[in-house]
Amino acid sequence: MKTNCWEILECGKKECPAYGKADNKCWLIGGTYCNDEISGKCVEKMAACLDCSVFKTNYDPADCLKTLEVMSGQFKSVTKQLLAEQNDMKTAQTKLSEFKTTSVYLLKELDKKNREVSETIKTRTAELKEAESRLSQAAKVAALSRFSAGIAHEINNPLGAVINYIRTTLADPELKPDARNYLEQSLKGLFRIDNVVKQILSYSGRQNLEPVDINKLILELSEFNKFRLKEKSIQLSLKLSASLPRTYADPSQLNQVFTNVIKNSTDAMEKTERKDLSITTSAETESISIIFKDSGKGISAEHRDKIFTPFFTTKEVGEGTGLGLFISYNIIQVLRGTLEIQGIPEGGTAVVITLPVFKGEL
Repeated sequence: MKTNCWEILECGKKECPAYGKADNKCWLIGGTYCNDEISGKCVEKMAACLDCSVFKTNYDPADCLKTLEVMSGQFKSVTKQLLAEQNDMKTAQTKLSEFKTTSVYLLKELDKKNREVSETIKTRTAELKEAESRLSQAAKVAALSRFSAGIAHEINNPLGAVINYIRTTLADPELKPDARNYLEQSLKGLFRIDNVVKQILSYSGRQNLEPVDINKLILELSEFNKFRLKEKSIQLSLKLSASLPRTYADPSQLNQVFTNVIKNSTDAMEKTERKDLSITTSAETESISIIFKDSGKGISAEHRDKIFTPFFTTKEVGEGTGLGLFISYNIIQVLRGTLEIQGIPEGGTAVVITLPVFKGEL
């Protein structure tokens, strides 16, 4: 009677671990070639072995204990392996959860950095535009300086002579009325030309620098303009910082800047009901701020980009040269300060001037 599996099943697979074994209990051997497939361990293939003709032929109930021992050992092994795989799965899940948490954090940080970079780019772009504007203004200053130096003697000498000739002629008591009128109007025009030339030449690039008390300068200027402001019904209020440090500047040029700003403010309030002008000073570690606020008609958006352009003015012909703000702006620029014109929501204009704090370094 055939009892070996290779005999019963007429199998020629000598590489099978059960082939040629004296013990014909092939169901207890793992990795056998059953049904042309490599099987697993005993505990894994037992369901198939129960229906196998080899098992039915060779199984002896007396061998049940041995079979159970083998299956128990393999079951423990499989259980251990499953537990290990389960632990590996838990570890993998923990790592996956940590990865998700880390990923969310990294994505938030990346988004934060992207926003920071975007803001930095915007800031740098604004700074570059501001620098470009300053360079453009500096180029205008250089052009005006060259222009003013070239025309100074060419205009002043003949202009002075013409003014003197007209004055001499006007002194003639027999001068006809029409001629006198024409000459007087001509003299006014020549004085206006003379004033324009003086304004151009007032910014020659030369400065007599010294430590300047801004508050003192403003107090002297307000006292000088007191009657003029009173005549125009303008209420002047001063808010001067008691501990204001000094700046290093040419006091006459700063006086020129402040005078020009006050004149523009008074002109802007000529036809307004409320006539308020305030001057405020304050300081930070590195800079001094001087703010002039008026309740005038303000500056339109279309004119805001042109206010520092030489010879640009919104005043009537004969009332302004368009050089005041241009010269003031460039005086402040040379002193390494800033001059800005800002609109006030409730109406009016604010002129904000900043100057560096003097620290005793010449």
